[in-house]
Amino acid sequence: MTGSRRILNIFSGLLLLVFSAALFMFPEDAIPVVLLVIGLGITFRGLQTLIYYFSMARYMVGGKRILFRTIILLDFGLFTSALADHPAIYIILFIAGIHLFSGLVTALRANEARQEGSSKWIFTAFYALIDVVLFALVIYFGLFRNSISMAVYVYATGLIGTAFNRIAQAFRRTAIVYIQ
Repeated sequence: MTGSRRILNIFSGLLLLVFSAALFMFPEDAIPVVLLVIGLGITFRGLQTLIYYFSMARYMVGGKRILFRTIILLDFGLFTSALADHPAIYIILFIAGIHLFSGLVTALRANEARQEGSSKWIFTAFYALIDVVLFALVIYFGLFRNSISMAVYVYATGLIGTAFNRIAQAFRRTAIVYIQ
């Protein structure tokens, strides 16, 4: 990881910590803001991938897969941004779905790392477990207890975990392969 990438990871982790603190302070007004941030983040990632596709990936093997991923990211980001005016129950289901999907994908990554013999699979599996627990908590508090503020607290807690993960990634040593 380059030095600028490390600084960017630390900055984004600190920004996530500030955003989660704001969510803890103002939970009643947080649902539209959360959707806006998620929607803009996914749309921005889709635009990055689109630029990557047109600059390099269209000439690569598997370039069409990157184009399809770009289209899905852009659609998902715009759909998320459009949800802000809908009732809170749909938004809670959407946030819970994001946590469930993220947890399942991370669990599959942990299983793959375990099969390859990596020692970091335990941390990845723990992160997946946290995402699945956050999914269950958002569903419980949002649907059964009808407490939107508790669902926002759970989401903010997930953001704190993500922030610490990004900051820790910035300080991790990376392997450099030298070709002789």
